[in-house]
Amino acid sequence: RGVVRIEKGDFAAAVDDLVCALGPRASAFGLLVDPAATGHGARTALAHAMRQLGRVDDAVAQLHLAIDQAPTEYANAHAEMGTLLMERGALDQAVHFFEEAGRRNKSPSGVALQLGWCLYKLNRFDRAEDVLRSHAGDPQMDLLLARLWLETGKANQALALLLANSLPAALLPLGWAYFVLGNTAHAASAWDTWLKQASVEND
Repeated sequence: RGVVRIEKGDFAAAVDDLVCALGPRASAFGLLVDPAATGHGARTALAHAMRQLGRVDDAVAQLHLAIDQAPTEYANAHAEMGTLLMERGALDQAVHFFEEAGRRNKSPSGVALQLGWCLYKLNRFDRAEDVLRSHAGDPQMDLLLARLWLETGKANQALALLLANSLPAALLPLGWAYFVLGNTAHAASAWDTWLKQASVEND
């Protein structure tokens, strides 16, 4: 129920449910199917709800416990800690936790995107490019990769990637790519389209 309430944005009620799930009464419940529901999984969810409520120190404490309890294949606690640190601006520390989450579970592109973003902001472009290219075809990953290429003198590669990207947000760097390559008419067209879409979304 706590997880469902998180999905609905009812974080305060979710905290109450998850604290209950971590209590002695829930641990003694003999029909429990998933041990994570009264351990590392519940603590990670509790930390997420606490972070959303601004209870950052409490969230950190829960995540340390979850990380200590979690089996080697469980990535969510490290990913949540990485997100918390990233939001606080501690990008170097966040990288460590995102990399560990990626080692534990290589499939989620969300973790790779956050890792790539932190590396990009830290100007660790080569490593960021490796991470982003490992999930080629994901529109968000490709968008960030194109931005990286624009900043590292690879405007032609960025342009090709952005032309294939269906995200509305791709129009802004697309205009940038055209401008860098000297095609001001196409740049203006891309930016005009982006502005029109932005104004529609704000209406």
